[in-house]
Amino acid sequence: MFKRILRMLALLKPYKFKVFLLVVVGLLYAAVNVGFVQVANVILESVLKSEAATGKDIFPNWVNTTFNTADYTQKECFYICCVLLMVCMVLLSLGIYYRRFMGEWLGYRVVVDTQSRLAKHMLSLEYSFFKKQRLGELLSRLTNDLFLLTRTVLLLCIFITRPIQLAALLGAMFWTNWKLALYGLIGAPIATLLFSYLSKTIRNASRSAQTELANVTDAMVRFLSGIMVVKAFACEDYEYKVFRKCNEGYFNEVITRERAVSRERPIISFFSKLGVVAAIFVGGNMIIDGTMKINELVAFMAALALMFDPMKELSRGNSELQVALPGAERVFEIMDNTATQQLGGRVLRKFEGPVELDKVCFGYEANNEVLHRVDLKINKGEMIALVGPSGSGKTTITNLILRFYDVDSGCIKIDGHDIREYSLSSLRSNIAHVGQSPFLFNTTIADNIAYGIEGADINDIHAAAQAANIHDEIMELPKGYNTIVGERGENLSGGQRQRVTIARAIFRNPPIMLLDEATSALDSESEFKVQSALDNLMKDRTSIVIAHRLSTVRNADRIVVIHEGAVVGVGSHEELMLSCPTYSTLSNLQDTSVEARAL
Repeated sequence: MFKRILRMLALLKPYKFKVFLLVVVGLLYAAVNVGFVQVANVILESVLKSEAATGKDIFPNWVNTTFNTADYTQKECFYICCVLLMVCMVLLSLGIYYRRFMGEWLGYRVVVDTQSRLAKHMLSLEYSFFKKQRLGELLSRLTNDLFLLTRTVLLLCIFITRPIQLAALLGAMFWTNWKLALYGLIGAPIATLLFSYLSKTIRNASRSAQTELANVTDAMVRFLSGIMVVKAFACEDYEYKVFRKCNEGYFNEVITRERAVSRERPIISFFSKLGVVAAIFVGGNMIIDGTMKINELVAFMAALALMFDPMKELSRGNSELQVALPGAERVFEIMDNTATQQLGGRVLRKFEGPVELDKVCFGYEANNEVLHRVDLKINKGEMIALVGPSGSGKTTITNLILRFYDVDSGCIKIDGHDIREYSLSSLRSNIAHVGQSPFLFNTTIADNIAYGIEGADINDIHAAAQAANIHDEIMELPKGYNTIVGERGENLSGGQRQRVTIARAIFRNPPIMLLDEATSALDSESEFKVQSALDNLMKDRTSIVIAHRLSTVRNADRIVVIHEGAVVGVGSHEELMLSCPTYSTLSNLQDTSVEARAL
């Protein structure tokens, strides 16, 4: 746990000056606490002295040697001490304000910085990382766990200042009467042991609770994102049972944690009060025996009473720290993930040469290759169609060109250089991808078309939409290009969504196009409009088209047949019908299917 705390303290490093001020304020606050006790002691001393007493008889020797106190009467000494007591109270109030405000400032400053760092780090992770993670789990770490990280930093600020206050008050107690101080701490060893045991219990239960909370978030995301399927299959009760089970698991872990937290506080309270009783008993006997003055006992008890607040804060802070630590650890787990892609330094400024796959082998899992020694050369401006049975590896090829994944062996070259030599930004800025399931952000149509381009010219947006055969339909909408498309573009039809994504690709004006089943989910009318937009998109561009409907790719410069991860045929439709059994079988099956639908 100590290493984890040190790592969280490292988050405060950019603000070390403010942390230094916080420590200084803590020291001053502790000094004022001790001063408060000493002033109270002097007040009692002044009251208990005879009326003939002067400041020399009342004040400590170090005060008498610094100031000429013999000129002050007993009453004047009393008044001076009362004023000093008020000054101490004002300073203590200011110290409480500054400690709390600066602790909150540091806590929220660190969490904002960490959230930004976490988002940046997650965006740098490989695509494969997100394929393996549950969306709800990631959302939980970005929200619930980050909130706990905030609490952790705030609590660490408490642990920076409160021990200083406790140490100062302990020093005052031992200075007043070291024997009495030992009796006052009689319950500390037992409390420390129980404290350690309960802290571990709280931390373990909190870790489990955060995992269960992530399951709750994931279950919620699951039925919200798939609400159409849930409703269509009347699975509301099923989804409710899944959610309820996760929720109950979270409740059970939280109750285990809170049971341990609830035990911790009364234990600390009991053993601290045990020390008070012991101090009163021993101190009372010492006064009766004449070995101690009553004002010394009162001053000692004042210091002991002032210790209660920082002790309670530390006890409460420890409980909350044990609760918050697992959340902070889960944030660091993401930060420690090294699944970032190796970035090259070469910039792909102008695409001039071919796209080449040279003996490419790849598998999503070890010992399970999806592509086996694929060789393919696509010349600049050429349209290549990838066809083959489902699961043969067609989409995998486009994923590798985009570097969503890196090849296991072999290489992919653009302009004669391995794409791993290029920076990701320059590589992907030269490629546009249009998939079967178009994704739109919940913003305006204009923002979706010009996605990622700040201050885009509206005329360029209109031109891209016209090339995608969607401009006229957009202008018929009440708000035109300022229409909000809804979550995942639900306010638009399937064909409209697809053409907006094509407009987005055209707007980027990339030299390389990857089209993955871009028309397979559309009706005939929408398919015609989208296909026309795609023809505009592919003009003078290097294009790789994946299609199940062979009729849509017969005009390709070459058709490449992929079967079980290998290239089994390359040529025109007529050539492949004669030379490639896999292609002829696919073509005959589709022709039969078309005839059956016509009947």
